[in-house]
Amino acid sequence: KEIEELGIKIILPTKESFEFRNKNKLDELSQKLNVAYPKTIAINSIDELYKAMNKFSYPVMIKGNFYKAYKAYNFDSAIEYFYKISNEWGFPILIQEVVSGEEINLVGVGDGKELVGALSIKKLAITDIGKVWTAVTIEHEKLLNLAKDFVKKTNWFGAFELECIANHDEIIIIEINPRFPAWVYFATELGINLPKMVVDLALDKKINPKFEYEIGKMYLRFVEEKVIDFSKVTSFLSKKEI
Repeated sequence: KEIEELGIKIILPTKESFEFRNKNKLDELSQKLNVAYPKTIAINSIDELYKAMNKFSYPVMIKGNFYKAYKAYNFDSAIEYFYKISNEWGFPILIQEVVSGEEINLVGVGDGKELVGALSIKKLAITDIGKVWTAVTIEHEKLLNLAKDFVKKTNWFGAFELECIANHDEIIIIEINPRFPAWVYFATELGINLPKMVVDLALDKKINPKFEYEIGKMYLRFVEEKVIDFSKVTSFLSKKEI
């Protein structure tokens, strides 16, 4: 309230909606959405890690409740990732079974009642922590319907990303991120400007739902190297502007 009284518009889900999609609560939400969810155990200590690992076969995913996920192939690497994530992101740490299939994602926007825009992709290459490096647009009716159900059943307001595994006809939900992913501009390039939809929601403008885009379009992230005068850097550091 205090921020909006300053004239700043906020697009956020409710606290209840936000917590509903927490990684340690996704098992419950997946049942409501009628999709599968990998076996997952939340732990808070090395002792609990040791006990939990007896219930899994390697490899396993070691995940932070908010961010980061690593694949561990033995107990030593599981301990390493346990400390690496907990030191940065705290507890709980999640131990999750690895499921096979195609990695598919959907980026979308909900208006608190309905899904108003979305684009689906299949990951082709990822970084060491699972982030999209190359991807291709796909048409996936079940994934789109899952997104619609998610928005309706959680009254989601704003941006989100579904991370899933497709195994034949089954969809397995892995994560629901409460934000746009780094690859959101892919959707904009293909005519679905999701960030603009969020701005329009903030300004109480009418939004025309949009879900149609070209299939088979590829997204490629790359790194560009630049050479500049060091004086420009020192000027920026001192003046905070370029």
